[in-house]
Amino acid sequence: MQAIGPLNGWRLFSLYAVLALVVTVPVLAVQVPLLGDYPNHLARIHILENLRPGSVLAEFYQRPSRLVPYQAMDVVVGALRAVMPLYLAGRVFIALCLLVPPAATAALRYAVLRRIGIVPAAGFLLSYNFLIARGLLDYLFSAGLAVALFAVWLLTAGWPRWRRSTLCGTGLAIVFLFHAYAGITYCLLVCGDVLATAIRNRLKPRYTVVLDAAAASAQALPCLMLVAAFGASGSFGTAPVTQYGELSRKAATLLTPVMFPGPDWLFALMAITLLLGAALFLTGRLRLAPALTGPALAIAVAAAAAPSVLLNAWATDMRLPIVFCIVVLAGAVPRRAPSPYIVLVVAVALLLLTGARGVAAFRLLGELDRQATQVRTIASHLPKGARLLVVDDESPAPRRVTEPLLTDHAPLLATIERDAFVPYLLTGATPVVTRPAYRTASSPNAGPITMAQFRDGASRQDPAGPLASYGYGGNVYWLGWQHKFNYVLIMNYGADEGTLPAGLRLVAQNEIGALYQVIPGGLGIAR
Repeated sequence: MQAIGPLNGWRLFSLYAVLALVVTVPVLAVQVPLLGDYPNHLARIHILENLRPGSVLAEFYQRPSRLVPYQAMDVVVGALRAVMPLYLAGRVFIALCLLVPPAATAALRYAVLRRIGIVPAAGFLLSYNFLIARGLLDYLFSAGLAVALFAVWLLTAGWPRWRRSTLCGTGLAIVFLFHAYAGITYCLLVCGDVLATAIRNRLKPRYTVVLDAAAASAQALPCLMLVAAFGASGSFGTAPVTQYGELSRKAATLLTPVMFPGPDWLFALMAITLLLGAALFLTGRLRLAPALTGPALAIAVAAAAAPSVLLNAWATDMRLPIVFCIVVLAGAVPRRAPSPYIVLVVAVALLLLTGARGVAAFRLLGELDRQATQVRTIASHLPKGARLLVVDDESPAPRRVTEPLLTDHAPLLATIERDAFVPYLLTGATPVVTRPAYRTASSPNAGPITMAQFRDGASRQDPAGPLASYGYGGNVYWLGWQHKFNYVLIMNYGADEGTLPAGLRLVAQNEIGALYQVIPGGLGIAR
């Protein structure tokens, strides 16, 4: 491992080890990190592990009949389950996701410059980002694999084309199965590389340009063969929705690589650091290695052009900026070699900034873990196989410690603890689908309902025709909830619930929610 100045060998290794420890301890130190969709994904893995004929969960769910390119967490956590409990395996997976930015940066930097040095350590500043906060872990992990595979593509540039395409095409098939959008991310990187190389060579000789483009395109053949043989299900819901966000939203995507809940001053400091890095490039103090100019531009253009919702997948435009940052960091080269003093200052700054982020994350995740414990305490009062409707107004409340987007999926812990049916388990584009008998009581892409929807649903029934659409590819699932669910969890976070519909009996309550049994109980879904 090469490095500039005094940071080389064991010193550089120690810096990386300390930074890795700082970013992973906050996640490993808690029982359940409430990070957006994470409890939902963990519940899905629990379902897959227990989806045996005659089991409680088999009444509600089944495996899809088509190929599902959305299996990163399922595969990795499933493998970890051989040696550790589910909750620990989930935390280890999150820790791996936290290490993706520096690890992917190091792999790509070595492929381009044949050295690693201190620069990839700046990737630890990106460990706590928008994707982690929202629990978009399958994509983040798979995007890291996509960047690593692109590093392999660059390292094998001297190979015969057929051998290079075969190796990387096999890797692309794996990345695609882990997450389809990560497969697209890899293709963007390769397209940027092939196009930039052709332009640098002035499109000469023509036959070489054609052969290079053909070899790059051939990598997609294994993916196309898989889709042709098994079909593919890649959308949440049956009515695909694609929407472009407003210009202000596009501007906000620039900060997603450092966007994570915490003190305002810390976010401001991280944003300033990100902008300072951009300023170093704009002023020429840093330049981008020519080999990564095309890939970086391809990712930037795709991020700017991507819709905010693509085929019901939310925040598609917010996923690529972190890949752009990884590519730029990997190719960052100073105009002149920095002095040992500058290298030392950079190392200390990285330690301080990463440490501040780690401390803030430790505090936040600790508070959220205590709320997860409250949810698990309430869930302990549910009978096995309960059908649980969840209500959350998402309004300010005395005990709400962060934005609802991080905690909306906490009730899915009831699926893990008590095999409960929760209506907004992510299905359709995942390896689990709801059985037809429960389709009207669930939505493939939704969240808790509001108190207004809860009250409205008590006096209305499902229409005779198709269900009304709701959200991105979802549907209205709460009408006539008394006949679909036998328990209701109201996540009030200490706020006044107001007047509730009749026919509810309080079973348990604590500082963040109250569990009610629907009276009369036992009303099922018409089969």
